[in-house]
Amino acid sequence: MPNQKPYAPSWTNHFLDWLNSLPIPIWLSIALIYLLAVIAFHSAYWIDGALPFGALGSAELLVNGVWSIIGIAFLLFLNRSATAAIDKFSVLVPQRMKDLEMLRYQMTTIPSRVALAFTVLMILLVGGAVYFDPTFLGSYGLSNPISIAIMLSVGTFSYVFAPLMIYQGIRQLVLVT
Repeated sequence: MPNQKPYAPSWTNHFLDWLNSLPIPIWLSIALIYLLAVIAFHSAYWIDGALPFGALGSAELLVNGVWSIIGIAFLLFLNRSATAAIDKFSVLVPQRMKDLEMLRYQMTTIPSRVALAFTVLMILLVGGAVYFDPTFLGSYGLSNPISIAIMLSVGTFSYVFAPLMIYQGIRQLVLVT
């Protein structure tokens, strides 16, 4: 009987696996995601007419881009740290390789349903903030629907990783105790 996984990997695991499979260093992948987020935020202002095309906005737009990579970088760090720790420990207990591989899977793989639940929750929270607080988007000074859609899409993508990184951090701590 083949080694069965206890649950399917999440979309975030597939995304992180894809990032790791790119033929460039992972730090460059993260830097490119940051750059794409900053360009997207600026594009929203350019499309809206709030900034002349090509002009750089406030430092807030540069800082907002950081949110798009913090969760990704943290999850990558957690997974690499867990893998390295298990690799170091595995030489001490070679007879337990099957158990260690299961532990590696659990420590580096977020269950798909958990990731889906957090993703839906964050989409609902951002949507609720927009719906119930009209000033939520007004603080960005945008009125063009395309600009608003860009800001909401990139912002939601960024915010989705926050509960996932907290969940995975706590999950790893629980698994090693």
